[in-house]
Amino acid sequence: MQNLKSNNDFFKKDQKLFSIAFKTFFIVLILNIFFHFINIKHFIVDIILDNLIRISISFMIFLIPVFIFPKTRKFFYFMIYSLIAYSIYLSF
Repeated sequence: MQNLKSNNDFFKKDQKLFSIAFKTFFIVLILNIFFHFINIKHFIVDIILDNLIRISISFMIFLIPVFIFPKTRKFFYFMIYSLIAYSIYLSF
C-alpha cells in the first residue's frame, strides 16, 4: 500500500509539471505572437521566448512517457534536462 501511495504522489507531481509546461507554452506563444505583431525585434526577447517555447514543448513531450511508464521517470527527466541544455546551447 505504501508503494502505491508514493507512486500516486509522484503521478500528481508529474501532472503539475505537465500543466505548468502546458500553460507556459501557451502564454509564451501568445507573447511571441504579440511581440511579432507590434514589430518589436529585440534579440534578447526573441531568444528568451524561443527558449521558453522549446523548454515547455520538451517537458510536454517527455512527460507523457512518464505517465505511461512510471518506473522510467529518472531516465525521462534526464532526457528533458539534456534536451533543454542542448537547445539553449544551439540558440547561442
